[in-house]
Amino acid sequence: MSDLALYEATRDVWKVAPPREKARYALSIYRGVVQEAYEILDWDRACTTAYTTRTFKDKTVPSRWEFVGRVADPAVRERDVGKSVRSHLTPGSRSPIIYVGVPR
Repeated sequence: MSDLALYEATRDVWKVAPPREKARYALSIYRGVVQEAYEILDWDRACTTAYTTRTFKDKTVPSRWEFVGRVADPAVRERDVGKSVRSHLTPGSRSPIIYVGVPR
């Protein structure tokens, strides 16, 4: 997967609660290991910003959001990328979103 495809897959069409506004970073996770870290710059309604590697059949996705961001600073990436997050995952949880260190 290209860097751009990973970013677009990470940022798109999430059902997230208002605490999203307090989140500073989004992590791309595969099999419990951080693949990349992104600094969140803004949240927009789902399917309202351009994608290069993805297409969406339905452009109306109520109550879902996407973030616009950039690859995190080197210090954040060094701290997180390649590290396991399994201790933060709840066995059996079906939610792809977890908030860690984000005030509710």
